[in-house]
Amino acid sequence: MQWIVRSLHRKMSFVLIFATMVPIVLLGFVSYHTASKITEEKVTMSNLNTLRQINAYMETIVQDVENMSVFLIGQEQVQSYLSKTKANATEYLDMTGFLTNLAFSKRYISEIRIISLQGMPEVSNNTILESSLFQVADMSVSYWEEHSKWWSPPLESTTSAGKKRSVFLVRPIRDHNTFKTLGMLSIGIDTAVLSEQLRVAVQEHGVMFLQNEKGQIIASSTTDLDHDLLAMIREQPKLQSYSEQMWELDSSSGRHIVIAADVPLISSWQAFTVIPYDTVSSQNRYVLLLTAVAVGLAFLITAFAVMFFVKQVTKPLIRLTRYLATINPDSVYRRLPIETPDEIGQLIKTYNRLSENIGQLTEQVKINEAMKKEADLKALQAQIQPHFLYNTLSSIQWMAWMNKQDQIAEMVGSLSDFLRFSLNRGLEVCSVKQEIEHVRNYMNIQAIRYPERFDMEVSVQPTLLDKPILKLLLQPLVENALIHGILKDSMKQRGQVTIDIRECEEEGWMECQVCDNGVGISEERLQSLQMHMLSIADGKRGSFIPSDPLLESDRAAHGSGYGLMNVQQRLLLHYGATSQVSISSQMEHGTCIILRFKGEW
Repeated sequence: MQWIVRSLHRKMSFVLIFATMVPIVLLGFVSYHTASKITEEKVTMSNLNTLRQINAYMETIVQDVENMSVFLIGQEQVQSYLSKTKANATEYLDMTGFLTNLAFSKRYISEIRIISLQGMPEVSNNTILESSLFQVADMSVSYWEEHSKWWSPPLESTTSAGKKRSVFLVRPIRDHNTFKTLGMLSIGIDTAVLSEQLRVAVQEHGVMFLQNEKGQIIASSTTDLDHDLLAMIREQPKLQSYSEQMWELDSSSGRHIVIAADVPLISSWQAFTVIPYDTVSSQNRYVLLLTAVAVGLAFLITAFAVMFFVKQVTKPLIRLTRYLATINPDSVYRRLPIETPDEIGQLIKTYNRLSENIGQLTEQVKINEAMKKEADLKALQAQIQPHFLYNTLSSIQWMAWMNKQDQIAEMVGSLSDFLRFSLNRGLEVCSVKQEIEHVRNYMNIQAIRYPERFDMEVSVQPTLLDKPILKLLLQPLVENALIHGILKDSMKQRGQVTIDIRECEEEGWMECQVCDNGVGISEERLQSLQMHMLSIADGKRGSFIPSDPLLESDRAAHGSGYGLMNVQQRLLLHYGATSQVSISSQMEHGTCIILRFKGEW
C-alpha cells in the first residue's frame, strides 16, 4: 500500500484503473443478467406459443366433436331410429354405416355410440366389447335436466379394433317435438392421437401434457412423467381470473419452469409445459463465457491506456515538485518559470501571483484591525442611545403604577428588562441566571397577551447559575415553542413549556432542553429540519429553506431576528463544531430541542 501512496503516478493509475473497471464489470454483469433474462424469456415465450398452438388444436377438436354431437342429435335418421320401439335390420345397418362413415372422416374419433332408451339396439361405428363409460357417467334424470353435456375422464374401452384409451363427450338425445329423452350419445376422442400431437409440438428436453380438474392425465408427450413434479403441480392453486399461468418449481429431479393454460371450451382441462431449467442454463453459460472474455480484454486495454496517459500528465508535476522542494519557506518567494500553457502552467502562474500578494495581504490585515477597533468604538458610543428608551419605559411604568394599572406596569417593566438584556452593553455572553431571567421577562409579556394559555417550568442545577453562556440562546427556542407549538393548538386549554439546564457527564459540557406539549411537527417536516441542521453542522449549507416556518417565521412575522437557524449558527460559531443541536417531535405530543456544548469555564 505504501508503494502506491508515495507516488502520485501510481495512485492516479490505480484509482483510474479501478474507477474504469468498476463500470466495465458492472456493464458486463448487467449485460450477462440482461442476456440471461432475454434467453429465459425467449425459451419461455417459445414454449408458451407452442402451448397456445396445442390449445388451438384442442379447441378445434373439441369444437368439431361438439358440432358433430349437435348434428347427430338433430339428424332425422337418428331421431327416427330412436323413436321406434322395435328393431329393423335395415335401419340398424344404415345407422351403423352412417356412424362408421362419420367416424372414419376424423382420425381422432375413436368411437361414436348411440344408446336407445326405447328398446332399440345400441348403435356404434365399432363393436363395443367392453366399456365402463356409462357406469362412470351419472345417468340420473335430474342430472341431465341440469346439464346438456358431460366430458368423461380418460377411460379404456375394448372394441373390435382393439383397446383404446379415450375421453368421451356424452349428451342426451331428445325428441324434437316432445323433448322426451330418447337415448344417449357418446363421442370418444382417442388420447393416443392427442399424445402424438404433443410429442410433435413439444420442444427439446421439455414435457407437455393435458390433465383434467381431478389431476388425471388425458394425454402426454412422454410416458415417463415425474410423479413428484406432477404432485407439486397439482398442489399449485389455479388462478380463476387468468387463462395462463407461469411459475418455477424445485423437485427431486431439479428446477423447472412450468407453464399452464386452460383448454378453450373445456374449463376443467388444462395444458401444461414443463421446461428443465438446465435448458436455459446451458445457453446462459455461453453468454457468461463471452461476457468474461469481453471484460478481460477491456481490462487489459484500459490498464495500458491509463498507465500511458497518466505518465504523460504526471511528468510535468514531478518536475514542478522537485523544483518547489528547493525553495526556502523563510526567504522571499521568487517567481517560478512557466514552461507550459496547460493547467500546470496556470498553477505556476497562480503560485507566482499568490507570492506577490502575500505582502499586500499582510498590510491589508493591519488596516482591517484598525478599522475593527474603530467600529468597536462606534458601537460602544451607540450603547448610550438606548438609555433614553429605558428612561421612557420607566416613566410609563411609573405612570401605570400611579393609575393602579399593575398589569401594564408589569408588562412595561418586563419589556424594559428584556430590551436592556438584549443590548447588554454589546457583550456576547451572560450568566445562566441572566439568560433565564431574560426568558422569564419574555414569558411575562406573553402571559399578559395570552392569559391562562401556558405555564413555564425552569429546572437549573444551582452550580450552573453563575456559569457563562452565549446570550439570547434560549429565548428564540422558547418563542418557537410558544408560537409554533402551544398557541397553534386551539384545542388545548393550557400548554406547558419546560426548560432544563444541566451539566453533562463529560466534564465542562452543558445541556439545555426546551420542550413543549404543543401540536408537534409532522414526520416529513421533522426529517427535512434534521437534514438541514446536519448540513449546517457539516458546513455544506449556510441556511435553511426561507419559507420554513420554524426557521424564518420569527424574522418575517414577529421581527425577532432569531430562530432555530440562528441558534445553531451562533452555537457553532461560538462553541465550535463539537456543539450539537438536536430536535425531536411527535404530532399532538409536542417538540423538544436539545443544545449540547462545552462551556468556557
